[in-house]
Amino acid sequence: MKTQTTVRCRCGNKILAEANGSESFPDIVCPACNMLIRITAPLYFSEVGVRVKLRSKAELESGDFTLSIILSAMAVECELAFLFFWWKRMDRYRSDPTSGISATQAENDLWENEYRSNYIGIVKKLNGISKLLTGSDLDSFTGNGMTKHFEECLFWKRNQIVHFGKMDFGKEDAEKCYSIASTLFNIMYKMQKKCDSGQVSYRKNREG
Repeated sequence: MKTQTTVRCRCGNKILAEANGSESFPDIVCPACNMLIRITAPLYFSEVGVRVKLRSKAELESGDFTLSIILSAMAVECELAFLFFWWKRMDRYRSDPTSGISATQAENDLWENEYRSNYIGIVKKLNGISKLLTGSDLDSFTGNGMTKHFEECLFWKRNQIVHFGKMDFGKEDAEKCYSIASTLFNIMYKMQKKCDSGQVSYRKNREG
């Protein structure tokens, strides 16, 4: 998959960076001021989820609005799955640091079966990951009651494309879907920050 992102230099110049597949973005030298710019991997997000979201933005800007909608929804689902498996590994590591951070194939298989069985549909995924990280469902965590809105305005549109063959969405639809995906990424970032900072005491004693 080809990924593009626009980097803004300190001088204000905007530079387009490209990467293919899993390769890292190359270092960039700003043509305006000769500053070296390094693009680092995301700290709180999966590289796959971020790159799919970047591709959604690129398709939006190039006018392929239907594909952009599909990729916006896909990016969110990539990130939800990443958070589930990452925090399963972290829970296991915190309970037994000698086991290391990597999971065995048996653990991955067990967790994948759990994810497939208990996180069916986007609402269950959003609420399930929110509960895993914060102890509250998504509406309780955000306090805005927007879960149904996210489902209908992003994922139902995606379903109209992949389930029913509707392909004539416009720019406004794609912009709204990309905006919702960005909002959900921001929410997931806040979930991780809250969990990672130790504010969620239930994670320490829920097995007790």
